[in-house]
Amino acid sequence: DNSYVWMVPSNEGATKVPPLLAAVTTKACTPVNPVAGDIYQVTGYPVLSGGCGSTGSHEFAPYVNISAIWFDTNDNLYIADSGQSWSTSVGYDVSEIIQDTTSGTVTVKIIAGTAGQSGSTAANGTSPTSIMLGAITDVKTDSFGNVYIVDGNSNSVVYAIYMSDATAPPPVLVAEGVTPTKGYIYIIAGSMDNYCGPSPSSPCYQNAPANSTILSEPQSVFVDAAGNVYITDNYEAVLDIIYVGKVNGAVPPVLKAAGYSNPTVGNIYIVAGTYSSTALTACTTTPCGDGQLATAATLNYPEEVLVDSTGNVYIADYDDNAIRKIDISGYISTIAGVDNPSGSQVALSSAGAGGAAISAKIYKPNTITFDSTRSNLYIGDS
Repeated sequence: DNSYVWMVPSNEGATKVPPLLAAVTTKACTPVNPVAGDIYQVTGYPVLSGGCGSTGSHEFAPYVNISAIWFDTNDNLYIADSGQSWSTSVGYDVSEIIQDTTSGTVTVKIIAGTAGQSGSTAANGTSPTSIMLGAITDVKTDSFGNVYIVDGNSNSVVYAIYMSDATAPPPVLVAEGVTPTKGYIYIIAGSMDNYCGPSPSSPCYQNAPANSTILSEPQSVFVDAAGNVYITDNYEAVLDIIYVGKVNGAVPPVLKAAGYSNPTVGNIYIVAGTYSSTALTACTTTPCGDGQLATAATLNYPEEVLVDSTGNVYIADYDDNAIRKIDISGYISTIAGVDNPSGSQVALSSAGAGGAAISAKIYKPNTITFDSTRSNLYIGDS
């Protein structure tokens, strides 16, 4: 019932130990001297590595079920804690661990949710720490410093927080006609307590205002450089985009490839996956649409989504046991895994380590991330 965040420092391109790691102490209350390739607990309680930080420090921050982590461009760490069991004052919240690279200080604070309390609370234009969250499945930031949270399962909404230190409001809020207040939280997609699914008899939305749609267990969110919002919707087995307007005269490549060359600002569009009333088992044979336009392909319980700097989209396709890529022409392919819907788990010795990624047998991938170059992809195999 305890969760932790660990860090493995690298000596490749590193010029300074991150404050989050530098602040970790040994049992003798002296700072660790991190060794590249070794692993260190940087937050979570009890402190397994010893430590002697004071109560309230990042070393002693308690978590129950860490469901997502994310670093922003300033190396601040965001942690989604989606569960509560051993304490009525822990869980169901999002924390930010702030690293001051100038002073070397580290502080931790809850930025959304009410610790230890789950539920559903309408949350447009209110303090994010006054609401109750449920099954938090993802947390991300945009290039302006705003925070986005996916509250999946029965709540099925996606939030944006206009952070007090952000350089501009979330573009999606502006696109939806909202004049946001700094420090407040807003629903940008989905409708609280209005759950679509599982396996609805007809599509829940398409080309409609995003803030009045009904989602079906969203799992992940990503915000591109222009502020367009990408959402994976599990039980509809699709990838969505909320369009925020042309930047440098361009519509997101995958949105244009899906047939929307002149989309409506603030609307949500399905750009990958074919709706099915049996979405979770829609793809039962390979290759689930590889080589076709993504709108003609089938996803199978899609989880994390990422977008690279050129507009290619990457999806952890959980029940397809594969990582899918949508290129800027809108075509989908498998780039890792053997595209094996509902395939059985394989032994590590036969997983294909060291070989071609498309020959590797991965099992129910639920998270993916880039390194700082945004060219190398890391996969979490559940």
